[in-house]
Amino acid sequence: MTSAQGWSTIAASFFECKCFITTVRDVITTERDVITTECDVITTECDVITIVCDVITKVPDVITTECGVITTVSDVIATECDVITTMRDVITKVPDVITTELDVITTECDAITKVPDVITTERDFITTVPDVITTECDAITTERNTITKAYTIQRNDTNELLILKNKKMSGNRINKKDSAFDQYLRNTTTALEGPLPPNPPPPIPAWQRLLLTAAEFAQWLSFRDQWVVVYPKYTDKAQRTQSIINQKNTLKTNFIAFAEPLLNRISGSNALTADERITFNLKERDRSPSSRPVIDTSPSVLLRAKEGRRVQIECRVIADSNRPSKHISCDVIEYRYKVVAPVTIPDPGMPAPPTPPMPGTPAAAQQVLGETGKARFILQLAQGDAGKEFTIECRWKNSKESQKSGPWSAAVSVMVIW
Repeated sequence: MTSAQGWSTIAASFFECKCFITTVRDVITTERDVITTECDVITTECDVITIVCDVITKVPDVITTECGVITTVSDVIATECDVITTMRDVITKVPDVITTELDVITTECDAITKVPDVITTERDFITTVPDVITTECDAITTERNTITKAYTIQRNDTNELLILKNKKMSGNRINKKDSAFDQYLRNTTTALEGPLPPNPPPPIPAWQRLLLTAAEFAQWLSFRDQWVVVYPKYTDKAQRTQSIINQKNTLKTNFIAFAEPLLNRISGSNALTADERITFNLKERDRSPSSRPVIDTSPSVLLRAKEGRRVQIECRVIADSNRPSKHISCDVIEYRYKVVAPVTIPDPGMPAPPTPPMPGTPAAAQQVLGETGKARFILQLAQGDAGKEFTIECRWKNSKESQKSGPWSAAVSVMVIW
C-alpha cells in the first residue's frame, strides 16, 4: 500500500469518526433535552406535591371550622327545643286564661242584669224632682216676702256696717303722707325725749314711763336722725334724686313697721297723758258696753248637694245676696235639719221595687240641731241617707242673749246624692 492510499484510508476513518462523533453529540443533545424536559416535569410534580401538602395542611382547619358550625347548629337546635318547651307551657296555661275570661264575662253579665234595678231607682228619683221644685218655689216665694218685709231693717244694718268699716279704716295712727309723717316723727320723738311731767322722785324718762326699752328708744331716735337728713334733700328739687326718693320711702316703711307694735304697747300704759295720746294719735277705747238690737230677719238659705252624701249650706243676709254673709248682730248660725225618705206615687203599671233593709235607721226621722260660726259650711250625712230628702232651717243666733235671736228661715230641701 502506497502512502497516498494510507492517507486516504486515514482520512476516511477520520471522517467516519467525525460523523460518529457528530451523531453521538446529537444523541447526547437529544438525551439532554429529554432529561431537561423530565426535570421540568419533576419540578412541576414537586410543585403539585407542595400544593397538595398545603391543602392537606389546611384540612384540619377546615375540619375544625366544620366542627364549630356543627356545634353552633347544636346550640340552635337546643334553643329551638327550649322555645318549643315554652310554647308548650303557654299552650298548657291557655285553658286557665279562658276560664278567667269566662268568669269576667259572667260578672259583667250579672252587672248588666242589675241595670234595670238601677234604672228603676233613677226613675223614682226623677219622679220626686217635681215635688222638690215645688218646694223650692214655695221657699223662694217665702223669701221674697221676707225680703220685702225686712228691707228697711237690713238697710239700717248695712249702714251700720259701713260706719264700722269707715271707723276701722280711719284707725291708722301714722299718716303716710310725707309732710304729716314728718311732723308725726318729729313730735313723737320730742315727746319721748321730754320734757318730763311731774313725777314723784326720782323722775323717770318719758320713753320708760310709756313702756319702751332703751334699745327701742334708741332705734326711734335713729329713725328720726336719718329722716331729718334725707327729707330736706327730698323737698329740695335740686337735690332730689331717685336714690333720695328710695331712701325716704324705705325709712318711712321701716319706721311704720317698727312703731306700730310699740304704739299698741304705749296705748296700754296707765301713765299715758291726754296730750301724749293726741301726739301719738292713740284714740281712747270706748269701754262702755253696747246692747245689740233684736234680730228681726232670717237668713236666705241656699243648698247645694255634693257627691259623697254631703250638703253645702250657704246663709246670706237680705242685703247681700251675692255671697255668704252673717248678720252683724249674731254670734253664730243655728240650724236644724232632718233627713226623710221621699214620698213617691207608685206607678200602677209597674211592679213596686223591693225596699232594701236599712239596719239602724229609726222609724221616724229625727231632727238634728247644730251651730256654726261660718256662713258657708258642709254637713256630712250617713250612708243610709243617700237618695233621701234633706230639709234644713237656719236662723241668726245671739249666743249671749238668746231672746234676741232672729226667726227661723223657711225650710229648704235638697236630695242627698251618693
